[in-house]
Amino acid sequence: MSIEIYDIMSKMVFESTYNKVRSGKVISINSTDMKSGNYFYRIVYKNEVISSNVLTIVK
Repeated sequence: MSIEIYDIMSKMVFESTYNKVRSGKVISINSTDMKSGNYFYRIVYKNEVISSNVLTIVK
């Protein structure tokens, strides 16, 4: 499973792959290098997008 985060200009600003993720597990993402604003995220499993939505970061 991987998590991809894109800025408003569709530039990928974060990507990470996780090999063993169980239902209900919390994954923390370091947003230090991201400015406040709206981002889009995708969760990809076996080359299929299983979830996508908007993520808002407020600092």
